[in-house]
Amino acid sequence: MAWRSSGRTNAELVNNLFKSGLIKTPRVRDSMASVDRAHYAPYAAYEDSPQIIGYSATISAPHMHASACESLLPFMRENKGAVILDVGSGSGYLTHVMANLVCGLDGTGDGKIIGIDHIQGLVDLATKNMNKSEEGRRLLNSNKVQFIKGDGRKGFTVSAPYDAIHVGAAAASLHQDLVDQLKSPGRMFIPVEDNDAYGSQWIWVIDKDKDDSELSLLDNDANPASAYRYPPKERSCCGITTVQTPNTTRFAGNIHSRVLAKFPFLIEMFYWALNFLSYTVTKIVAADLLSRGGNVWDLAQEHALQVLRVEHNSPLRAFFPISENEFQAWFLNGHLDLITFLNRIYSLVHIPGTVAFLSWYYFAAPTFAHFSTVRRTMTLGNFAAFFVFSLWPCMPPRLLPESYGFHDTVRQSNAESVFVGGAYVNQLAAMPSLHFTYAFVIGCTFIYHSTVLPYPFSYAKSVAPKRWAITKIAWFVVGIFYPLLVLTVIVATANHYFLDAIVAMFTVSISFCINTVWFVLLPLEDWFAWCIRVDKPIPTTGDRRSQAHGRGCLFDRHPATDTWKNESDV
Repeated sequence: MAWRSSGRTNAELVNNLFKSGLIKTPRVRDSMASVDRAHYAPYAAYEDSPQIIGYSATISAPHMHASACESLLPFMRENKGAVILDVGSGSGYLTHVMANLVCGLDGTGDGKIIGIDHIQGLVDLATKNMNKSEEGRRLLNSNKVQFIKGDGRKGFTVSAPYDAIHVGAAAASLHQDLVDQLKSPGRMFIPVEDNDAYGSQWIWVIDKDKDDSELSLLDNDANPASAYRYPPKERSCCGITTVQTPNTTRFAGNIHSRVLAKFPFLIEMFYWALNFLSYTVTKIVAADLLSRGGNVWDLAQEHALQVLRVEHNSPLRAFFPISENEFQAWFLNGHLDLITFLNRIYSLVHIPGTVAFLSWYYFAAPTFAHFSTVRRTMTLGNFAAFFVFSLWPCMPPRLLPESYGFHDTVRQSNAESVFVGGAYVNQLAAMPSLHFTYAFVIGCTFIYHSTVLPYPFSYAKSVAPKRWAITKIAWFVVGIFYPLLVLTVIVATANHYFLDAIVAMFTVSISFCINTVWFVLLPLEDWFAWCIRVDKPIPTTGDRRSQAHGRGCLFDRHPATDTWKNESDV
């Protein structure tokens, strides 16, 4: 059951490890349950798999930590003054768990544990992580837990001998210095590389009695590390079956992986470049598919006239009390300064504004799950629009014959921009409005985080950051104002019909409900990353808020936030 015991919370993760037999004793279960792994793993904290923590290092999978604790448990007796050495302490997670075992869950025992790592940044990280909890701070302040910088292969003679030694990183061979620093009796848990199988390792357990050392190798069936060091990922395929894909963690040290780790937003830019490419193809697809049945331009004009008939010559006309040309005429007759302002918003805000929002929200979102849900919804709304553009081209009002009373106000010298006049722009893509698609998603995001509305229409107030009432109202007003502003812009400039915005609201709502359909592409993403030998970076979304609140969790664990999926993300 190793690698398959993930949970959505720390308690669920530990419970799954216990039920599957990877945790065997209540002491280890309680010690792991009392240390929130989210304080130590910056991403996917409750997955039963290794996670990158920076400095080209990883935090081991939880089942490996459980195996180490169970193996060393007889030598980590509570209130017996046990002294433990954790070599390669990394994030500090296992050091904290073992401290609970030798000092008790209340930290009052007389045990001591030393965490040693050769990278000062990891020593500082482990100290910072333990300080995120009251129990961790108490252990550090009492010097029952110490993190030091040093060559772990040589141990730490100052506090030797040790009742137990845990080595976190796979060694090429057994280090005699560590064996010499074991008490008699004492035990060491150390992973050693398997020279006969690249990428795999064995767990060696060194038991030292009163006279000598005795080597024992964990049984094959009980040795979680006898599998590959980089086990394949298991991805769901359309909810029907699971498929195995390559684990790209081994490529974390490659130069392009390190660049992405430094600038993880580059991944988002890559996906939006693919999104833009898909948009440019719609113009070609529409011309190819529809030209056989007649001129695409004439077909798009007929569709536009159908939209006008639905709005103003059907039972639905009660919902459209003012026509688009009347709406535009108000601005053109005596309010030219306003139309100039709206022209520039249409030309200069749509794409740059959306990119700016995504960049800001990547930084400001409370969790990456929030950001990725918004991004997946927006992307799916895009593709829904692309599908309509290709099969049902619709001419915007500005391109209709002059007899219909519309005027193209944007494509003038005072408002023209690359975003509206480029050769890539599909001129026959009025229905649904992409401008309003983006604006509606952005507006809903602001309303959700304002917490003005009751859950589930707002972020759960129990986990939302505290804001002044005026700030909440401001967020809510922005959420209402921006979509209305964009609606005014697209209709007043004769680029869209009112119905275009209504259809956009519908496609966005459906897209939100089914946004996780993009997870079907996860296997493809894994294989693509494998082919180019790159490891997908850990998103930094939520880091600012996590640090401000003294915690490292990127995922909300409050029951009210279950609508935001804690999943690996496309």
